[in-house]
Amino acid sequence: MSAAPSRPRVLLSGYYGFGNAGDEAVCAAIARTLRSHGGDPDLTVLSGDPSATLRDHGIRAVRRKDLFRALPNADALFQGGGSLLQDATSARSVFYYLYVILAARMIRRPVFLYAQGIGPLTLPTSRAAVRTVLNRVQAITVRDTASRALLESLAVSKPPVYVTADPVWALEPAPRERARLIWERQGLPTDGTAVGLALRAWPGLDVADIGAGIADGLKERGLTPVLLPMQRPEDEVLAYQMSERAHARTLCLHGAYHPAEMMAFTRQCSFVIGMRLHALIFAAAVGTPVLGLPYDPKVTALLDEIRALGMSMAGATAKGVLTAFDAAWAVRDSACQNVHREAQRLRDAALSNARIARGFLADKA
Repeated sequence: MSAAPSRPRVLLSGYYGFGNAGDEAVCAAIARTLRSHGGDPDLTVLSGDPSATLRDHGIRAVRRKDLFRALPNADALFQGGGSLLQDATSARSVFYYLYVILAARMIRRPVFLYAQGIGPLTLPTSRAAVRTVLNRVQAITVRDTASRALLESLAVSKPPVYVTADPVWALEPAPRERARLIWERQGLPTDGTAVGLALRAWPGLDVADIGAGIADGLKERGLTPVLLPMQRPEDEVLAYQMSERAHARTLCLHGAYHPAEMMAFTRQCSFVIGMRLHALIFAAAVGTPVLGLPYDPKVTALLDEIRALGMSMAGATAKGVLTAFDAAWAVRDSACQNVHREAQRLRDAALSNARIARGFLADKA
C-alpha cells in the first residue's frame, strides 16, 4: 500500500504577533480557510511573538529573524493578507516584505501573494521595487479592484492577478452568548444603545479630540459610545485620551481577545463607526451597519465594496462625523440588508483565496 502524500509545507509571512486584532484576524482566517478549502498545508508562521501565535491560533510559528532557517524547510512562501506593500506608515514596511519575497526566490521557493491590499505607494523607489520584485512571484490574489489597478499601473504583468476579498470575511464569529457574557461582565450596554468606535491615531489629525466630540454627540442622541481597541496598546492610549476630553462618560472594551471574539463583539453594537479597516469588516460580516471614516484608500475601497456610507478624515470634525452618522443611522435597517448581502458575496470571494492557493500548491508539487 502506497504511503499517503505529504502535505505541502507553507511559510506564511505577514504582520503577525504584534497585537493588531485585524492582522491576527487575517492569520486566523487564512489558517482556517486553508484547512477547509486549501488542501490543509503544513503551515508555519513568521511572527513577532511565536508563543502568542501558537497559543491564539494553534499554529507553529518562528521568529522573523529566523527567516533563513525557516525558508529552506518550506515548499512555498505565502505572503499573506493585510496592507503589507505600502509606504504610508513607513517605507520600511514595503522593503521588509519585498526582502522576504526575494529571500524565497533566491532559493527557488515559489511565492504566492495571498489577498494583498496593495498601496498606497507614494515613493518612486517603492513603486520601482514593487514592480521589479512582484514580477518574480508566481501568483497574486488581491482583496479589491483598487489593488489590481495599482499593480496594472506599475506594470506588474508576469504573475496572474486575481481579485478576491479580504480573508477575514470568511472568519466565523465566536458564539453570541460568549460575547454577550464578556460584554456584560465589563458593564457594557446590552439594551441596543451601544455604538462601537474603532478609531486610530493618524499624523496631522487630533483623533482624540474628534473622538471625544463624537462620543459626546452620541450620548446626546441617547446612545452609548463603546471604544473598541484594535491595536494594543496604541488604541487603548487613544481611548484614554478621548475619555479625558469627553464631557460624557465613555466606555471601553478592555482586555485582549481572539479575533473571532472581536468580531462577535460588534454584534453587541447597534452600529459601528470606524477608521480601522478590520473593525468595519468585523461589523459588516455579522450584519451590523457601519459608518466608515477613511484615512487610507483601503477603507474607501471597502466602503465601495459593501456600499456603505463614509466620511473622509481629511479635515474631519466631530460635528461633520455626527452629521454623516445621522444620515447613516436613518437608513440603518436597509443598510443591514445591504451589508448582509454583500457580506455573503465577499465571504465566497474570501474562500476563493484558499481554492486558488490549493491549485497553486498542486501545480508546484
